[in-house]
Amino acid sequence: MYSGSIDQLRAVSVAETLASEKGIVDLWYYFYEGTDTELLASQEALLTPDELERSGSFRFERDRRLFLATRVLVRTVLSNYSEVSPDGWRFARNEYGKPFINAPTVTPVIHFNLANTPGLVVCALSVAHEAVGIDAERIDREVEALASQSKQSQESIRARLTRDGGLDRIRTRIRNEKTLEFLYHQSA
Repeated sequence: MYSGSIDQLRAVSVAETLASEKGIVDLWYYFYEGTDTELLASQEALLTPDELERSGSFRFERDRRLFLATRVLVRTVLSNYSEVSPDGWRFARNEYGKPFINAPTVTPVIHFNLANTPGLVVCALSVAHEAVGIDAERIDREVEALASQSKQSQESIRARLTRDGGLDRIRTRIRNEKTLEFLYHQSA
């Protein structure tokens, strides 16, 4: 099991993932805050009419941006693994609410899961593991929780976690919960 920094991992190619018998899980991410209006308009073109309607129903702009970022990330990521254009994917949800590809049918079957937190959307993708999962959480929430339980400020707790290696331990713990090989791509 890998125990170093995630920055030291070698990124694999899409071809390696599709051909892998080891069961690689690719992680893609999108920091969407600060996306300009022109780019947002071009991204909306990837959505289905139902998704556009749902996007328009959000009361707050931040929620609409999160919804859009999630759909854009999954559509563009999936298109890296198939010849389907980003606007060609159709999704459904299983009985637990987990999204899956409803159409078109592609080979190999692509499994994915999504998670988001304000400012970040992540997508885990595998052709070998149907039950792939991912979670994203802002570290600030842990810092806020620690600060509310003590008299220390958020800044001093954040500094202590960084100095004591707490942030690295959190990342290692999350990574080591799975025996899968977690390798990442940086999305544009």
